[in-house]
Amino acid sequence: MITAHEPRYRLSQNMFRQTKVIIDRSGAGQYVNDCHEESKGTGGRKSAGINYTIDAVLVCALSLIMLGRTPTLKAILNAIGDLSPAQLAEVGMSGQDTGRIFSTPAEQHRERQRFIAWLQRRLQPLDPSPDQPARRITNAEHRRIIAQRGPSEVAKYAAAGQRLRTVINLLIKGSISDPQPPGAVGDLVADESIYDLAGPRPGLGVRPDTKRGAAYCGTYYAREKNSGPMRDGDYRNGKHAFGLGLTAITRIGAGNQLHAVAPVMVAADIHGPTSGNVDALKECIEHMQHNGLDTRPPGAASWPRFIVDMGYSPKKSFPSLMFDKRYTAVFRYPEGTTLTEPSG
Repeated sequence: MITAHEPRYRLSQNMFRQTKVIIDRSGAGQYVNDCHEESKGTGGRKSAGINYTIDAVLVCALSLIMLGRTPTLKAILNAIGDLSPAQLAEVGMSGQDTGRIFSTPAEQHRERQRFIAWLQRRLQPLDPSPDQPARRITNAEHRRIIAQRGPSEVAKYAAAGQRLRTVINLLIKGSISDPQPPGAVGDLVADESIYDLAGPRPGLGVRPDTKRGAAYCGTYYAREKNSGPMRDGDYRNGKHAFGLGLTAITRIGAGNQLHAVAPVMVAADIHGPTSGNVDALKECIEHMQHNGLDTRPPGAASWPRFIVDMGYSPKKSFPSLMFDKRYTAVFRYPEGTTLTEPSG
């Protein structure tokens, strides 16, 4: 049931300005629009009603996050309705009458459905799995959907995944006010964080007849109780859940002066949970370099340090990545770890 809504607040000009600068600097809105223009077909009819823009969506979503609110689609729509005429003009919605967003319950519902449909069409070129429903399905059904994809679908969905990575990293770029801080020599720290989307509960699991979480980007994982490795076999011991992994690289200062440069995330990649995803590291490095955030000095004699935890040490492709990207790997181990074997 949708209740009648009155605007509870209007974004202050200071908050609006902060978020607008970030979104403009990122170029993400224009990139999404370009992807939509390239993928849409010919024909169609002109929209009747409110003409929304991706810039408005991104500015309002980021404002909600900075205010500590959850950026649901309804909250974003309400935030757009709360924008002043001058603010609407700045996000490309000059002269739009947003009054129907706060009209009668029936009108609110219709407008929200229009907004959701418009946003889904606009973001469709960024969806790497449009054939997967956004609800819990069995693992057997999930595998069946993937198996039915032909070569053209596989290529199309892979391209959409790359576009999504680009948007994520453009937004990261927009959040960085100083892309080349003094004293930075290109040193980086990389780590993967795992976020649970669904905890262990009856009906969820890895067997064909059990279900996955509703977010198709996640996978089921298990690990030892004491920060042990990720495992695909025995799920009875340790932690297990349905989640996703986020690999991020962060710039740091040189040598022992780690905080001489503000530690800022410069790139990220989202994938299934792992103990260390080398492909994600490669994506992060390449997006960082493409966005002009690589701080290594031109012509430097030594390679920057690339600091990772022990999860990457057994990965066979990791040394090749470090060599190809010209980094010196530094591994961190938990306190008390023995790195040498006792002599016989």
